[in-house]
Amino acid sequence: KIHPTILATAEHARKFMRQAKALEEIANFHNTIGDQMIQSQRPMMLEAAKAFTSLVNQQNGVTWSNSVELDDYISKLKQATHRLARENKELAKCHLMIKERVLTLMNTDLLRQQGKWKELLKEMRSIMHQLSESGFKDQKSWCAHWDRQLYKALEHQ
Repeated sequence: KIHPTILATAEHARKFMRQAKALEEIANFHNTIGDQMIQSQRPMMLEAAKAFTSLVNQQNGVTWSNSVELDDYISKLKQATHRLARENKELAKCHLMIKERVLTLMNTDLLRQQGKWKELLKEMRSIMHQLSESGFKDQKSWCAHWDRQLYKALEHQ
């Protein structure tokens, strides 16, 4: 026979299992998102990262004894993690798109196919401009990265 106190404690813990799992997932995300970001794009995600960190630091008053308040806090944390993950995914996709264009430039004769060069450069600028219009500011280090890659493509040609 299991003592009633142990059963009561186990039932009490079971109530918080879902919340504990959610917090564990959020903590894992928090601990790994920096490794998932492209180094040169980190400044572009600074606003979302600060908002997430602010929420993490804002946990004052949230306790396991108030389930509703805890659920609300977890919901806010999940929204912040989704925003950060979505932004990282969008930026990584754009990074890959530009990478593909630069690789195409590496294999495109600059003298014979100037039009193609100009078109690909225009597409790259457009991608960067769209990101800027979407609210991704501070593209300086990312643009500098792609300037170096373009220089390599030019040097190769």
